[in-house]
Amino acid sequence: MTRDFETGGWWLRRVVPAAVVFVFSVAAFIRASGYGLVNFDDYLYVERIPSGVNEWFSDLSCGIWMPLTWASYALDRALFGVRYGFWHVTGILMHGVNAVLVYVYFSEIVARFGHVQFLYEPRNTLNTRKSGSAVFSIIIALLWAVHPLRVESVVALSSRKDVLSLFFELVALVLWLKDRRDWDVIACGSFVLGSLCKPSVMTFPLLCLVLDAFVLGRLDLRRYAFPAAFALFLGLFAAYQQKAGGATVDMFHEGLLPRIVDAASAFGIYVRNTLWPQWLAPQCMKKFPMMPRLWQWGVAVTALAGFFCLWRALAYLALALRQLRERRLVLEFARRDLALAGLVWFAVAIAPMLGIANFGFHAFADRFTYIPAIGLGFLVVAAFELPARPMHRVFLCAAFAAAVAALSGRSWHQAGYWRDDGALFSRTLEVDGEPNAVAHASLGAYHFEFTHDLEECVRHFALAEKQDIRFMMIAYNVYVFALCELGRTEDVPRLLERFREVWDATTGGDGDTVLDRRFRGIYAACEVAYLASAAASADRAERALWEWSSRGALGGAQMTYLRWRVALARGDEHGAAAALAELSGHSEGRGYLRFRYMNKKEKGAS
Repeated sequence: MTRDFETGGWWLRRVVPAAVVFVFSVAAFIRASGYGLVNFDDYLYVERIPSGVNEWFSDLSCGIWMPLTWASYALDRALFGVRYGFWHVTGILMHGVNAVLVYVYFSEIVARFGHVQFLYEPRNTLNTRKSGSAVFSIIIALLWAVHPLRVESVVALSSRKDVLSLFFELVALVLWLKDRRDWDVIACGSFVLGSLCKPSVMTFPLLCLVLDAFVLGRLDLRRYAFPAAFALFLGLFAAYQQKAGGATVDMFHEGLLPRIVDAASAFGIYVRNTLWPQWLAPQCMKKFPMMPRLWQWGVAVTALAGFFCLWRALAYLALALRQLRERRLVLEFARRDLALAGLVWFAVAIAPMLGIANFGFHAFADRFTYIPAIGLGFLVVAAFELPARPMHRVFLCAAFAAAVAALSGRSWHQAGYWRDDGALFSRTLEVDGEPNAVAHASLGAYHFEFTHDLEECVRHFALAEKQDIRFMMIAYNVYVFALCELGRTEDVPRLLERFREVWDATTGGDGDTVLDRRFRGIYAACEVAYLASAAASADRAERALWEWSSRGALGGAQMTYLRWRVALARGDEHGAAAALAELSGHSEGRGYLRFRYMNKKEKGAS
């Protein structure tokens, strides 16, 4: 290594390729450095940053235990305040570091294959293997890093947990390749740190198994004792987190058969979107028995991939069983199957997010491919092994370089949809179709806050209510606010009754869970806004406002907004002006409500 360093070879083979990967990975998403927050959990996370280390480790309000992710948000707030563009830069730079780790990971793997050659170089030299390793690994890292499916994970502030958890998981995977006990201890430590960012890293031991069995050909079962035990604990703890945070909700319950059909469709759609990233959007909803767009592709690809994996894995399974009967703890596999490794890696890593377990209401989401798509890098290596002639490898290299350029351009375009809620959820409706209550509710909130178009706001909320009122519960207060400001209050009592019915059906309505507290605050805001819509009930509105606030149901900018509405109902122009000025001065809002009246010149206008 000293000689390589002195002659510059070390820089050319290590630092320069890593720098190229980092720069291209960052450049594809840097336009997001000028973006703010979007109503896709960004507000939820930014507003709820726990205040100290103890709370980082005890908070489950978002349904995910993620103390290190909270620490990351807290650091951004301390450094940048509400300049959210810099928060985006943090995520983009972290993604660039992850891309470099993907490069390092595949460099280590490809360098182990002495038969891999690149272009016209002889296949039996050490330098050939190293240069080939660098070229292959740059291609693999960039195909992963600049793919449009990465946009949601990199650009959405709420997806910081994906980027941060993958960093620790990749460090663990790189160290696992060392195949030494001292490095294994550090790898397991990195695995544990990744679990403090997001529990989806629970698939780490299975990914190591895929690597050992199908790529390296040697599986030492003794190394898996701690990773397997901790992954099992992490899976059980993740289920508890979802339940405690209100993410596993009975009102979104589906039977096993619909979940299997949705999962089969989603897996194939992920593969299809990886190969042809045309229809990408966040939060495409489950609509069974209505099937998601491209579901035919999904089921067909899933069936073909499943048949291929089963067929190719039978030989491995038979050999493993034979060696286990001999009570061997170190299994040896003579053959390597990179294509099988890539598909199984993808399936294993994405399995927890396919929806077999009943949580959330997404049919599929781009962010879920952040870790699984790394496995497809094995398919790239396999592609370079197939051609027998050097010119074929030149063609493949040119084709992959063109693919990187095309994917970068597509990612730049896709990132543009995240500039604001209007663009993001309008695109969601284009991709997922009109029956998407979540997108309509989000567009209703967007028009209430940013365009001030109350008619359009109410139209979207009415569509969401018609499709499925359950999926607009978190924005119900904004719907009622818009109706009250328009003076169309005749439907509000019915809406309040329906809200209470869904609340009771979901949680019982009298508990003190995270979801109960959230619904209680929304119901309280709706009730006060309705009472404040008429002068005759202004006194009742004021009493209700202070009663609910004393019970902790109301606070922040929403409390100030309701004080403004009550003051208007009482004819208190001075109080209305003071509340409006205070509302405009909020540095952060809760459930929006800090933007709508910031540019109003007429201080008391409704």
